[in-house]
Amino acid sequence: MTMKQATAFFSLILWPDNVDRLDVVDRLSDATGVDVHTLRLRLAADAPNVVAPLPAPRADAGVETIRSLGGEAFAPKMEELVRLGPSLKIRALSMAEGILHAEIWRGPSTVIDPAHIEFLVLGRLRDERDFDPIADAPTPSILAPGAAVKAALVAGSQGPLTFNGGLLSAGLLAGDELLSATASARPTVLPNVKMDIHMKSGSIFQIDGAKHSFDLLGELKGPSDEINIRKMIGLFESMNERIVTDGHYAMFRPPPQHTRLRLPGLAVDRDTSPFPFYSRWAALMYRCLLRPS
Repeated sequence: MTMKQATAFFSLILWPDNVDRLDVVDRLSDATGVDVHTLRLRLAADAPNVVAPLPAPRADAGVETIRSLGGEAFAPKMEELVRLGPSLKIRALSMAEGILHAEIWRGPSTVIDPAHIEFLVLGRLRDERDFDPIADAPTPSILAPGAAVKAALVAGSQGPLTFNGGLLSAGLLAGDELLSATASARPTVLPNVKMDIHMKSGSIFQIDGAKHSFDLLGELKGPSDEINIRKMIGLFESMNERIVTDGHYAMFRPPPQHTRLRLPGLAVDRDTSPFPFYSRWAALMYRCLLRPS
């Protein structure tokens, strides 16, 4: 009896420099078994992005092909995404002696040490019941995430990671543009802004603009969830300059048949968008990028 192979998501992070992309597609087709036409369609999206869900050995072969040409790729398994668990939704935050105290929806209160925050993943979601991953995607000209990822790679290769916010200048700034672009394109739809907080331990907390008090901001509290979440990002970064902030969700193309990630505990959130998948995929990507060489 043949055991079913684990599914892995072959993902391109960074194109190799100075290579013929058609040649890369041919090599990837040979390595992964994916037909050339499908690869061309999936690789048309800006990197980083998921190219295809594949049996793990074939996905690993694709990763090795890209790395052998000088690019960067990774292939997280579905079990790795699921293992990160649900996001613990924060109702309210307070601070005492540099430590954040979090009141959790339908769960016990806990503490968050800002020094242990690893990544912030920002997502602007419209009504998930009317989600269309193609129609909702902005034009690629708004942002070329690969350039920001390359900057992170260069910074990380120069020794201890001291660059401020990793992808902050390229990612969050462009993320603001993406938020504005989506807002202007869909003026009749009320958006929902979320931010996942990924800890070094692997646990995930979430600030949902529709369900968070933002009382921690005090007099700085603004008139909208978007403004307040950006202010929260600034606050977290002021407490930990090594935080990597990701604002690329609007450009993510979820892999076919995997637009929704089913996790225990997500029923509390009723989040049926691709954001839970993206947030965990992005965190694993940054851990891959920032791993010791």
